[in-house]
Amino acid sequence: LSRADNMLRLNTTITIPGWRFTLNSLGYNFVTSQVTDYGLAIIKDLHCWELLVNLTRVRQSFRYEFEFRIKKLPDVRFGTSTLRPFLPGY
Repeated sequence: LSRADNMLRLNTTITIPGWRFTLNSLGYNFVTSQVTDYGLAIIKDLHCWELLVNLTRVRQSFRYEFEFRIKKLPDVRFGTSTLRPFLPGY
């Protein structure tokens, strides 16, 4: 809680077997009565792979990113960075 900004901010992580949800910088501005920018990360365990999805709200726009990763080879990735020319909104 920040009195100088009249803001309440929340960061939390919820873990369910096979899933992890992380909410970053979700805030509420009491002066303007609006929800502020935030980010949501979802990670799904797929045995030897994992899926990472990031949803971000900045002002009035939303951005999404996804990525499949091999757990034992973290440098091997496939996702929005690979498919950017074919995806809407990029």
